[in-house]
Amino acid sequence: MLLVDADPVIVGVWDYLMRVRPEEVLALPDLPNAGDSVDDHPLPQEARWLIGFWLNRGSASPKRTRTAFSARSDRGQLNWGARAKARIAAQLPGLAGWSVRLGSYDVAPDEEATWFVDPPYVLKGSYYRVGFDGHEALGAWCRTRRGIVIACEGPGAAWLPFETLGSFKSTRGRAEERVWVKGVA
Repeated sequence: MLLVDADPVIVGVWDYLMRVRPEEVLALPDLPNAGDSVDDHPLPQEARWLIGFWLNRGSASPKRTRTAFSARSDRGQLNWGARAKARIAAQLPGLAGWSVRLGSYDVAPDEEATWFVDPPYVLKGSYYRVGFDGHEALGAWCRTRRGIVIACEGPGAAWLPFETLGSFKSTRGRAEERVWVKGVA
C-alpha cells in the first residue's frame, strides 16, 4: 500500500503511524482538560500532529490545545484520550508493509491497483494547508489509471461525472459526498 500526499504534515503523521509501536501510542499524554496543550509534553513533532488532528476533528490543520468543545465526554471514542489511543494502537498492525510518499498525485507509479483519490474539494478545499487547483488534470489522470478508481468530491464539482454517495454528518451539520468509480462491474 502506497499513500501519496502533498502535505508534509499528513505524510509525517502517516510515517509516524507506520513506524511507532502500540505501547508508544498508549503512552502518549491524554490531555483531558480544556486548555491542555501538546506543547506541555516532550513529544516527537509527528505525535503532536496526530494528537492535534484529534483535538479538532475535521480540521485541515492539527491544533495544539484542547478546547472545551473537544473536551466533551459525550463521544469518548472521538475525543483524544485512552479510548482513542487504544483504537489507534490496535490498528497499527494493519499498516505493516505500507509506505508513504510526499508529492502530488502524479508521482504515484503507473500500475494496476485500487486507487482512492480524495483531493481538496473544489468548493470546500480552500482550508487545506497545501493548495490545489488542478482538478481537471487530476480527472484526466484518474481516467487513465489501471484497476479500480474511486474519486471523492463534494457538490458542485464537474472534473469527473460524480454521483451522489449520500449525506453524512459533518462538523457543520450534514455534508453531501459525491463519488466517481471506474473499474467495478
